Amino acid sequence: MASIISIVLKEDIKDILEGFSIAMYFRRFNPDIKEGVSELEIMSLDDFRTRSPKELVSYGSNFITLNLNDERMPGQVIIKKAAARESGQMRMSIFCRLENGKIAPLSIVSLNDTENLYLLELSKMKNVGIQEVILIITNIDAKNTALYKLVKY
Repeated sequence: MASIISIVLKEDIKDILEGFSIAMYFRRFNPDIKEGVSELEIMSLDDFRTRSPKELVSYGSNFITLNLNDERMPGQVIIKKAAARESGQMRMSIFCRLENGKIAPLSIVSLNDTENLYLLELSKMKNVGIQEVILIITNIDAKNTALYKLVKY
């Protein structure tokens, strides 16, 4: 099925899934569509109180917002793939909301290796006027569930 979609749209399925996840978060689709569209479950730092990894089903996405004005926000967080046999490949799209309310893309990273850590310097981001960091993590693997951790420092 994924290969058919890629052929028809002339785009890699991994890029399609990533773009779809971003569109869902920012509601960048036909605004006339009301039926069947529910609110997204958006996670916060509180959802990562335990160190156990979060599970992400095949072709699924998790949405995380980090409010940098929260007094409990640590200075740094690390996002990494959790160790597991047969764990899926993930892409993480990172956006920031500035003081003026505008949203800007920061980066797109792959979380495919347990040795690959992605450090977010939240205190430095806040110092330059970033109010919120938005993480959209997508499992781009057709067969395997992906596991990841967000660790506070």
